[in-house]
Amino acid sequence: MFLDGSKTRDELRELQNNMYFCPQCSDNVILKVGDLKIPHFSHKASNTCKGFSEPESPEHLEAKLQLYKWLKNSAEQAEVEKIYPDFNQRADIGVRLRGKDYAIEFQRSRIAPRDFIKRTEEYTSNNVVPVWLLSHDVLKKPLKNKISLSSFHQQFIRYSPSLKQFFLVSYDHVHQSFSTLHYLIPLSSSAFLSSNSSFPLTHVEFPHFSLQPLFYSEKELNILKEQRKRWLKSRLVYGKGCVDGLLSLLYQQGTNLQVLPPWVGVPVRHSLFIKEPDAEWQCYLYLLLMESEEKSLTLNDMVKKMNDYIDLGYLSLRQIQFRTPGRLLMAVTEYLNILQKIGIVERQQKGYTLCWEHPYVSIDQVLDIKRTEEQFWMQYQNLLLETLNK
Repeated sequence: MFLDGSKTRDELRELQNNMYFCPQCSDNVILKVGDLKIPHFSHKASNTCKGFSEPESPEHLEAKLQLYKWLKNSAEQAEVEKIYPDFNQRADIGVRLRGKDYAIEFQRSRIAPRDFIKRTEEYTSNNVVPVWLLSHDVLKKPLKNKISLSSFHQQFIRYSPSLKQFFLVSYDHVHQSFSTLHYLIPLSSSAFLSSNSSFPLTHVEFPHFSLQPLFYSEKELNILKEQRKRWLKSRLVYGKGCVDGLLSLLYQQGTNLQVLPPWVGVPVRHSLFIKEPDAEWQCYLYLLLMESEEKSLTLNDMVKKMNDYIDLGYLSLRQIQFRTPGRLLMAVTEYLNILQKIGIVERQQKGYTLCWEHPYVSIDQVLDIKRTEEQFWMQYQNLLLETLNK
């Protein structure tokens, strides 16, 4: 029997003396029907059923019931506490819609990244689409157009290939509505530019969540330029010298952050895949291109070297729902495409090379930085916006 809200508390109390069994471990469970908490089944205190190892709060139970009622109206099949015996997994709600299986996972409590990844991969490898929904009340309130997301929150970030943008969907059980964080643009490892939209549960048609196309404007560019300045100042003040991977590589190349050209740290739509700021990860590519001098570097060479930096702990990929192996490739390819349009790099048959005759390839004097940056953005801002919004 599933507690789907179709029976009143009085009707359920009449059924409390019946025998019930856990679908996961087959042990006896108790039907609890109180006046305050939502009716639910419970194991005995000594039971160690792994399928029910995470105690569910009243808020979790209420949200699950609301989502189930919403889904069963449009799905071919909807089942609470759906068991997948082939890979020993239990979803909050299992849904079959238009011949495709979905596993709805509503999350209020923290989940370890390894468990999140394991469960996601188990679903996908068994042709079940995982739909992770974050409880809206565990998110911090946005401050104007910015929001702080912990590593736990970031696991729920999704990616829309058609719109080339990142978003996060949460569910508010109090107002029975979905909340979508659009336009997620990373400022740091935990801070993001964003815009929030809310939709009543009844106005959303599963599995589609309404998204608004992301368009960069001069406003976003100005914020990102200021963020680059803060990153640069922080790196110069708090850098760890020779034990700092990036600073050490810069030193070996005979350069430093004070003469970093303005094309290192330009916005890239897919940069959210990488945890470090734009200027940080692009600086490694800058060093690779500088080191190669006039020799061509293939895209594979650069991605392989970036993966080496990840293995060394210099860089890291952000842990989000979209975990295809090519996400680093997407960010690097987009960045090189921008540099090619600006004229910083040239793509030849054997790979990419720096166009050394370009006036912004390098900066010789620290005194030239401010003037060079101003000229660079004045000349290429429209081109960057056009490329980002294409």
